[in-house]
Amino acid sequence: MAGVCAPQQYACMADGCTHIFGTWGDARLHMTNVCKQTRKLHGKPTIKDSGAKARTLLQSDASLMATVPHSAHAVTEDELVALIAPYYARGDLTPVHKRTQLLTDVIRPRYGQMPFGNFGHGSLEAFLERHGFEGAGHMGALAGSGRLCRARKTDGAALAAKKAAAPVPATPKFPPQRFDANAASFTPGAPMGGQQQYQGGPMG
Repeated sequence: MAGVCAPQQYACMADGCTHIFGTWGDARLHMTNVCKQTRKLHGKPTIKDSGAKARTLLQSDASLMATVPHSAHAVTEDELVALIAPYYARGDLTPVHKRTQLLTDVIRPRYGQMPFGNFGHGSLEAFLERHGFEGAGHMGALAGSGRLCRARKTDGAALAAKKAAAPVPATPKFPPQRFDANAASFTPGAPMGGQQQYQGGPMG
């Protein structure tokens, strides 16, 4: 349709890399975390150059379009349910961990750093309840009471707290050192000796 622009794609700027992304933010994350591009060694990447490289790559090989992550609004509820279900079925994770770390562990690694609402399927809380992952009204009640926010903070600090709770080896204790005046030396645990008498000539 005239006047409608095609969605913009962005390519990794590393030499030899042909990865293409639907958002500039995801392209930057890939450059930093995967291709290890640093500003000091490779210069600052620009959104303009990244977009130009993406267009060049797609013009030379149209099949690369299949590797571009889906637009958030192109992801169906069924696709999200299929992605979330195995995570919620795991028995090695607590319910608190599942509901607070779902975005970090499952959704964002697949679709990039963005709010769940960008999918167009409502809030994450409502989505989980609608598809039976959480009890009806449960997530809303947690969010309303502030317990969900506290749970996110608590779960994120669980590992650090577990390490802090580990027993610390006891520091060996030694008996106090007392000064023996007669021996003119320190003897551990010995009682205090008598006063040392002056053996020299008359004073003055």
